[in-house]
Amino acid sequence: MNDDLDTHEKIVRAMLRYSEANTRFELFGFMTSSRVARMALSELYKLVRLRRQEIKIRREQIHGHKELGIEPTEPNDRRKRKIQRNLQKQQAKNQDTDT
Repeated sequence: MNDDLDTHEKIVRAMLRYSEANTRFELFGFMTSSRVARMALSELYKLVRLRRQEIKIRREQIHGHKELGIEPTEPNDRRKRKIQRNLQKQQAKNQDTDT
């Protein structure tokens, strides 16, 4: 496989290889197909674990992680609006207590 493919594409390709080999094995019982299917499943396992880690890191970049003290570094538009609403609520609350 090419190293320039992202993990998602690698998972899709491994799944297609598994599906084809599994179909051939189920229909014809080819020994080679069973090996290819098992190898594809093994590769899928590794790729899925890697992709889970990538998603976790990306999620922490976007949303932060309170328990670990990680602040969001890339707030998206939705998060920006939420931050803005919370600031407005705090300001309104502070104005109510000042009067």
